[in-house]
This record gives sequence, structure tokens and C-alpha cells, in this order.
Amino acid sequence: MRLSALALSCALAALAAHAQAAAEDADRPCTIAGMNLAADPDFVAAVRQPGETQGPFGAGACKILARTEFQVDGARLRLNLSDFYFNAEGTIKMNVQMVEVQRREGDAWRSLGRIVLPPDPVDNELRFAPQVVKKDGAMLVRLAPRHGALYRIEDAGVSVLSAFGWRDGMQVALDLRDAGQNLSLDLEKMEGRIALVRDGKAASAFEPAAIGVARLAFVGGKLKAVATEVVKRREGEDQAADDARAYELERKDEVENRPEGVEPCTFGAWSNDRDPAGLNVRAEPSAASRILGVVPPPRVAPKKYEAAGPEPLKAEFRVIGYRDGWFLIDNIRAPGVAYDIPYPSSLPKAFKGRGWVAGNKVGAAPAFSGLPFGRLYAAPNIEARFEMRKGGTDAPFARVLSCTGAWGEVEAEGGRRGWVRGLCSNQVTTCS
Repeated sequence: MRLSALALSCALAALAAHAQAAAEDADRPCTIAGMNLAADPDFVAAVRQPGETQGPFGAGACKILARTEFQVDGARLRLNLSDFYFNAEGTIKMNVQMVEVQRREGDAWRSLGRIVLPPDPVDNELRFAPQVVKKDGAMLVRLAPRHGALYRIEDAGVSVLSAFGWRDGMQVALDLRDAGQNLSLDLEKMEGRIALVRDGKAASAFEPAAIGVARLAFVGGKLKAVATEVVKRREGEDQAADDARAYELERKDEVENRPEGVEPCTFGAWSNDRDPAGLNVRAEPSAASRILGVVPPPRVAPKKYEAAGPEPLKAEFRVIGYRDGWFLIDNIRAPGVAYDIPYPSSLPKAFKGRGWVAGNKVGAAPAFSGLPFGRLYAAPNIEARFEMRKGGTDAPFARVLSCTGAWGEVEAEGGRRGWVRGLCSNQVTTCS
């Protein structure tokens, strides 16, 4: 006999005492014996630095953090959440967790399987919010709203299903659907959500966010979208999205009196122009516009300034806007000035004021902005899909192609293009 929604709620409430007792039983050692963590893609992606092809993939120990029990249709399940640790002493914690699924059989708990739970793909935070339901005769377990896997409890153990395989059946525009990340799966409501993000150069960090909502059914052993709705995001629905919007508005408000028709953005950058005369700064975003001054060309610092290194230093500036392939800049500083290296008066002077420079002459390095280093997003939105850089996460970008808010569209290794939130002009140390 299946439990009604009310009966299920009562059963879960009755088990709250079990959860409380489990919390008191937490922080106990568990075992990772028999787990091939080096072959688990979720584990490897969580503990390996972006861009690395090799690394220490093993865990030294694990400890139980919490236990949560569920009773559904007469069956009792327990989910043990554990932290992984780099060292055997259990003091250096990893940004990845483990969930052991247990079922009550007689007077004992039987282990059905152990699952690696990676951090949330949007904000990289560890998040555990389990749901257990019974649909079409199958007991299903969801570990976190955005986790990509769904688990089916069987007599033999735990089998894996796709948590978001239904998204291809949603009736929304392909260019919006394919660029956005998975936002949530709610098994109790049988509802799934994805971000609808506009891909391409015309995207703006200030566009109102939209969400594709799918009503789901469990058919033929998998989730299927049976209806689709597009809704606007409301403030308070997702803290990560709210924080991201606030971050963009702060960057926008850093600069006053931008011209009309300019896409607001704010970050540090440098000139890639090697012309000895310098990079022209123009009055308007056009090659035919009046030249106001120049951004000085690169120069090698005198040998006594060893910290600057042997490579030529580039002039730096702040980018405050973008339009039609041109960047609006200010705060231009001659090469080395930012690092207290004297600049000879005989060399071209840096223009003092605002002006426009050609977009194919601008470079920058990644800066920390609260998002994991190494991600190249499909659009200037933390909920856009992303790929990882190759060859290191703090290496400078070859070019900055466009910008919006705190985001820059960049060209990385091998000509790969994508969006990065946070750019800076520091040429001596890693940007923070």
C-alpha cells in the first residue's frame, strides 16, 4: 500500500527524532575501502585543480557528518553523509562528500551503495538536501537539487539514472535551453527547472533571468517532461542568483556618467599593441574618430627591478564600457607605474581621461570574483553552462573580445572563447 502525501509527511516528521539522534552520532569514522575514487569522475573533478591532467585523487579518510532516515511505503532508508579528508588523520577536508545508502533489514542496516557527492555546479558549495519518493513502483533518491544523478533503490543495490535527461524534451527555444545550467529537481513536486540563458556576443549580464519549468512524470524507468512553462526569476528564490545580480549592479555603479548606448562593464586590462607610437585613444568608437592621445607601448623594466621579470611590461587601464568592438577606458597608467617603476619622460605619455580603444588590442588576466578559477562560460551568467580551461587557471588571456558587467568575453588557449567573471591588469602577481 502506498503512502499518501499526508501519511508520507507524518512518517518523515516521526523520523525527525531519528535525524536528531543521528546528528549526535555524527563525526565518526567511516570507510572508503573498496572505493576506486581515482576512477570516479565526480571525485576527480572536485579535488583536481582545473587544467590539471594528473593529481592526487585518493582520500586518506572519511568521517560521518550526518545521518538522515526516511520511511516510504514500509521501507526504511538511511543516508549517511560523510566528509572526505586528504590525510589519514582526518584534519584536511576535501571539497567533496560521500553518501552511503542503507536499508533497514530486520535488526540491522544493510549498505546498498556509496555515492560521491560533488559540490554544487553553480556556486561550488557543498549542498546535501535529500528527497526519497516512490514513483511507478520505483523508490527514487535525490541527493541535492542540482546534482546530475538520480538513484533507484533495488534489491541488488543502487542504480543510477539521469536527473536531468528530461530537459531535451522541454518546449523552449534551443538557443536558450542549451546555454543554461540545470537549476533544480524536486521529486516531491515532480518539477524540474533549468536556466534559460542567451548565448553569444550580444548577451548582457543585466538581462532579466528566465527559468524553464518542466512538469515531470516517471515513465518507462526515467523522468520525462510532460509540460513546459517559462517564468521570470523572483528575488529570494535562489541565494546564488541574488548574490550574482547584486555583484553586477555593484560593478555598474562603480562608474558614473557613461555615455548612452554603452554596455556597462568594469575591470582592469592592458594594451597588447606593440606599435612604438602607442595605442590610439579616440573620442568615439570608430577608427575615423579624433585621436585624443595614446596608451603607451610596452617596455622592458630596468634590470634592477627584477620582480618585474624579463618580459616587457604593458600599459594598464580600467575598462568601463563596450560598444561595437570598442572599449571605453580610463585611468591609463604607463608600463611599470603600477609597480613603482619610474617611467622616463622621453617616452610617449599616457592620455589622461576617457576614450575608446580598438577591441582587438586589449588583454587581461583572470581575477578571483567568487567563482572557481578556470571556467569558461557560454554567457555572462553564473547559471550558464561552462567548460574548463586547459593549461592553467591563472594564465593571462590572449584577448578580451567584449564585456558586460563584471564579465569579459575572452580568447583562451587554442583559440577557445568564453566568458569569465573577473579580469584584472596585474602583470607581476596572481590577481586576487
